[in-house]
This record gives sequence, structure tokens and C-alpha cells, in this order.
Amino acid sequence: MIITAEAMLPVPGASLYYQVRGSGQVLLLMSGGHGDANSFDALLPALAERFTVVTYDRRGYARSPMASPTMVPTVATHGDDAAAILGAIGGGPSLVFGTSTGAVIGLDLAVRHPAAIDRLIAHEPPLVQLLPETDRPALPGDLIGQLRERGPDAAMASFRALLGVDLDDREPGTQFPVVDPVRARSNALFFFTREAPMLDQFTPDLSALQVPVFPAAGVSSSNTFPHRCAVLLAERLGEPVTTFPGGHAGFTTHPTAFTRQLLALLRDG
Repeated sequence: MIITAEAMLPVPGASLYYQVRGSGQVLLLMSGGHGDANSFDALLPALAERFTVVTYDRRGYARSPMASPTMVPTVATHGDDAAAILGAIGGGPSLVFGTSTGAVIGLDLAVRHPAAIDRLIAHEPPLVQLLPETDRPALPGDLIGQLRERGPDAAMASFRALLGVDLDDREPGTQFPVVDPVRARSNALFFFTREAPMLDQFTPDLSALQVPVFPAAGVSSSNTFPHRCAVLLAERLGEPVTTFPGGHAGFTTHPTAFTRQLLALLRDG
């Protein structure tokens, strides 16, 4: 897929790398975990036929350096960054799809920057504060140890297990993209050491929402805590849960069917 444009956007305390493809109403895609601007590459050919699709690296990730290497971003910081990117792109209220951490940031964006959003699709946001205390997950006990001793790859494998991500459950013929290993490890290291803790400290003010929010969850992830969070979010909002193909990472394992469902929700929402 040819990138229509790629640029750096200066924001307070960082510079954000972003990519723009296609034409039409702006559709911002926000990745989860250690994902970045290229996490949705498999979805982009179809989406860019109908929308101006924007993806980006969150601050602190490989291509979006922070001014201070010791800064610890918050959900609000990331929400402000997303609003800044939408402001730079222009074009009026934008469609937003966020998955996992990106869905959490999307909720903050919707609450504090409602003029920037047409609607938000929140796919499996890990809003642990919505869960009863007895059901709130803890990271595997050896996760930080694996991070220190064996590196981000081992830590990410344990994290995928916690989320119920099954990379063997995929559409026939699906090929996972070749990822720059240096960038991927840098992103994973930043996520585990600097970003993940912010999720335990964030509770969205759902009463302040002024834009439509559509909770979504993977059809094969019903036994995982992000799926339960999506269900609880839907109950709080009085909205149904839209199911997407695959599990927590369905956009990677089932890109064709996932894109079809996303387009349907964007059209009918």
C-alpha cells in the first residue's frame, strides 16, 4: 500500500510519527500494546478506498521520540496527542477505531476532545477498573523477570497468553507482516516498562461522553478480561457489543473478515 504522506508532528514533550493513506472522511486507527503505525497494514487497502486513514506511533515508541527519556506518559497525554494529530490532518470530526490500549486512549479522546470525533469504536479496551476487584488480572508473576532476563519477546509471549491471543487461529492464507525486529523490541520494552502501568490508573468519565461509542469484542476471546471489559463498558453505555472476527488481535489474524465488519459498523453506526 502506497503511503500518501508520512510526517512528524511536534507536540509538547515529543514528536509524533504518522502516516496518511486514501481519501474521504478521516479514520484514525489506534493500536494497542506495542503496536504502532504499521499494525493495521493488512486492513488499509480496503479502508483507504473509502477513508483518509491515519495511523501513528504513540510517543515513546521507536519513531516518536520524547524530549525527556524519563517521561512516563499518561492516558491523557496520549489523548492529547491523538487530538493534535487529528487537528493537523483537519477535515472535521473523525471516525476513530481503537483496539486494546488504543481503545482506552480513544475513550479519553472522546471525553476530553469531543469536537474531534464523529464516533468511536472501542475494541476490547482493558479497562480493569470496570471489573470487580476479585476479577482484576495481574500480570504473570515472571513477566518482568522475563523482560529483564530474556527480553521483550519472551515477555510479549506471556502477555499474549494473558490476553488469549492465538496466532494459529487465523484466516486461511493469512501471512503476518514482516516487522522490523529492532523497532518491535523497542516498542515492547517501552510498553512494558512505561506504558502498561497507566492502564491501572485510568477510569474514563463515561457520564461526560458526548459522542457515540460502540463497544466491540472478539468472537473467540470471550474468556479473557479485555472481552469482559468491553461487555461491561457496553452495559454502562446501554449499547450492544459488536463482535469482530478472531480474538484480541483479530485485525492481525483475520484481516479480511475484520475489515468487512469494521466497514459495516462505520457505515451503519
